Amino acid sequence: TGTENREIVSLVLSMPLLPPAVPQAPVLGEISRPQVLTHGEQVTLSCQISGFYPKELSVTWLRRGRGAGPAVPLQGSAEYRIDPGAPHTQDGKSFQQETRLSFTPSVQRDQGAEYVCRVEHGALGTPLERHSGKLHVAGQFPRPHFSNELSSRLGTRVSGEIQRRAWHIGAERWGTWPWAFLTIWCHI
Repeated sequence: TGTENREIVSLVLSMPLLPPAVPQAPVLGEISRPQVLTHGEQVTLSCQISGFYPKELSVTWLRRGRGAGPAVPLQGSAEYRIDPGAPHTQDGKSFQQETRLSFTPSVQRDQGAEYVCRVEHGALGTPLERHSGKLHVAGQFPRPHFSNELSSRLGTRVSGEIQRRAWHIGAERWGTWPWAFLTIWCHI
């Protein structure tokens, strides 16, 4: 009937019209890391993600070895601890979060390697990525070891014969691997 149609139209028109939420693409900060990593000492890389809406977001950490091969996604494990972070808002209009990757670098595995933080969001056409840059991992040389065999063979040649003499051998190291210097000397 005519009365029912007017009530339905009236009901529809009296509902407030809210603008649809507009998706906002995230802004991805640089990866925060120490300039030099130390072999065997845990390190945490972090990346700030801000200004996104809605809060659904996918974060992936990847690793590219020394070569030019593709970056490989990392999974949380005993070797790599990944904390994707939790989105939170301060202004009620957009979200932010910080993601972290913790691991213990080694000279053999991580020297020259690069880590990547990749973010995917509904407002992005393609994922955003930030690269750590090639890592420099400082290591230490083992202390030099000189055996008794070496000391028994040391001598000087004078007029065709070997004369054994008292001597002192030493070593000095400065810098860190791979840019360290080792000097070995012998006083006879």
